[in-house]
Amino acid sequence: MTDPVPSPRQLLENVGLGAHAERILPHELPAIAILLGTGAGDIGQSRIGGLPDLPASLAWPRTAKGEAMEFTLQIDLAELPPAASALPRAGMLYVFIGLDEPATNIEHRILLHTGADPLHPAALPTDIPFANDMFADVEPRRLEFVAVPDFPRWATQDFAAVTRDMSEDEHDTYNEDFMWSLEPNTASPMLGKLFGHAAGIGSDPREDAYVVREVNPKWLYNTRERTRLDLTPARSWRHLLTIDSCMALGLGIWDAGYLQFLQHENDLEKLDFSRVYAAAESS
Repeated sequence: MTDPVPSPRQLLENVGLGAHAERILPHELPAIAILLGTGAGDIGQSRIGGLPDLPASLAWPRTAKGEAMEFTLQIDLAELPPAASALPRAGMLYVFIGLDEPATNIEHRILLHTGADPLHPAALPTDIPFANDMFADVEPRRLEFVAVPDFPRWATQDFAAVTRDMSEDEHDTYNEDFMWSLEPNTASPMLGKLFGHAAGIGSDPREDAYVVREVNPKWLYNTRERTRLDLTPARSWRHLLTIDSCMALGLGIWDAGYLQFLQHENDLEKLDFSRVYAAAESS
């Protein structure tokens, strides 16, 4: 028999943050850790890198300039832990990206296929240039999924709320020991996560998504205009997906950063991925 997984309260006690449990625990959100499996897998299985397995009804996405977007990963929704997923129990989710310069408001395409038509490895477009080469050298690898609890992370308003009464040492313990203890106990490298909390470098990325998608994209870096805004509606933007830099894959996202995709909660309920906000977060 395997040992039971400690509760978040027990994990906080284990790292010496039990005194802050009542402030931290109400912020728990379900998440799905994305783990790096072995081999490339079969057609229709969850995978990062390589070629997407597309139905004939879905064409390879292109950017507004007509360049080919780069395939990042595909997720077989039947492989996700049902209790932690807000997505359908069957179908395929595909993620493509365009040029990641600048790192904010990255052009991308998220496709959801729930039909019964067969999947086939798509041929690489040869008649048009690619917008990006970030994943060009990533060998195709299977993905695995484990349900995990998640708590507020760097540079969000929720993070500021749960850490405001912590000492400097407790702050570091929360960021390092507690966050590390939430990761699944497995030898498989963790590649990212679905759902759970967003994380930012310097600012709350949910506010960036709100400003760009609902206010004025020209105000993304306009501090004067942003300080006049009521940013409360930004809380309706939720973390959808993060893909981390991964040494095991030779995948570097800016300076050892990560790609993050945020979606408005109403759009997630409707399975509408047309307004998802994507950015590369890096120091």
